[in-house]
Amino acid sequence: MLVLVSFVQFQKGENKKLPKLRKFTFLWISSIFVIFTVGCQSMNQFSPEQVIANALESDENITYYGELLMSFEGMEGLEDTKIKEWRKNEKVRLEMSLEDEAVTIVLDGESTLVYNESEKKAFLSVLANELDVENLYVNPREQVELMLELVQDTHDIETVGEETIAGRESIHMVAKRKEGVKSLYGNQEMWIDKENWLLLKFKSMSGDVQVSMEYTKIDFDVDIDDSLFELDVPDDVEVKDVSNDFDQESEISLEEIPEKLEQPVLYIPDDEEHQIDKISFIEMEGEFSYKDVTIDYKRSDGLPLMSLTLLQGDGNEQLTEEERKALEEIGDFIQIRDKEAHYMHQQQFHHVSWAENGINYSIHLIDPNSTIEDVQKWTEEMVEIK
Repeated sequence: MLVLVSFVQFQKGENKKLPKLRKFTFLWISSIFVIFTVGCQSMNQFSPEQVIANALESDENITYYGELLMSFEGMEGLEDTKIKEWRKNEKVRLEMSLEDEAVTIVLDGESTLVYNESEKKAFLSVLANELDVENLYVNPREQVELMLELVQDTHDIETVGEETIAGRESIHMVAKRKEGVKSLYGNQEMWIDKENWLLLKFKSMSGDVQVSMEYTKIDFDVDIDDSLFELDVPDDVEVKDVSNDFDQESEISLEEIPEKLEQPVLYIPDDEEHQIDKISFIEMEGEFSYKDVTIDYKRSDGLPLMSLTLLQGDGNEQLTEEERKALEEIGDFIQIRDKEAHYMHQQQFHHVSWAENGINYSIHLIDPNSTIEDVQKWTEEMVEIK
């Protein structure tokens, strides 16, 4: 299910320029779906640490056929989605049905093919290297470990009982955000198969937004032929290769930034504490057109300090009341350059973003010894690129 949200939005035509979704929305959605292909085992009195240990000890390979329902509340443009899923180790086939849409997604270990039958559109993305494969096909058991580690300091996690989901015995786990704690992740509930370590049901709540997933049918005793992971698209449908549409990164000079973003921009100049290490320009063309600039800074001793990202848009200047409420749950509103900015901080993650003169600025703080007060000081020194 890792690719589900993006492709549901794509096939509904609501957000064809996915990268322009606000970052808090993307981060929250990512946190939800990072465990949607997870597997799990018996653990009625088990602690989260024991869950992680048992999950990592289990067999990485898993084969099954399942039918599930995904529901979205408080997320405009997304509707309940019925899904049929075939999984054979790293190979996955998803057939998604909405009220007036039908989309098939096939991941075969080397590429991803998306076919929107209703709109007669097909997109192919070839995985360029082993790193791309590893990023897309994360070991489901490692996803359990990752998700629990992400919330272990900000949530109270416990097992609350056993329930039957899709005819299978499962353990019900709850992760509740601690009182007064800011976190990227809302309250979560997981129902985990006691035998095969698969996530059978999941709920995630953040503000007025709730996403849920539940298998209504699942069969582990099934023989899946490899031909299922070969998608035949009708001859009259063009398959567009978007492999090269994403993350076309190049290194540019400081003086080139205004030209690339088509307007004047600000940056933090070098001083005794920090210097520019690298400037990267990313341009995505075609269906998902998008461009941004990232300036990486290093400390005086050469170690990474922070990254400053610039992209076109209005950012926090156009927040709705609902968006503001959601942002307040995961961070704080502070002042940067006399502008309202949003600051997210959890464990080693520190990220602040604000909008100024048609540009969205964001700073990701890398150096563990630096503080948000340092960032506020550095941003006061920003000047326009000449």
